[in-house]
Amino acid sequence: MKDQELIGYGITATCAALFLYYTWQYLVAALALYGLWYLVNNNNRRPPRCR
Repeated sequence: MKDQELIGYGITATCAALFLYYTWQYLVAALALYGLWYLVNNNNRRPPRCR
């Protein structure tokens, strides 16, 4: 019973590690794009300063 549980956890952890290993670049890119979009929207809301 414990061996089967350990094997199950090992398979799950391996799948999660592989998934993150192959998708972390896309996750980082998505976060970067979201951050840029957020900054652009915040800057556009602010009225430009007149000297």
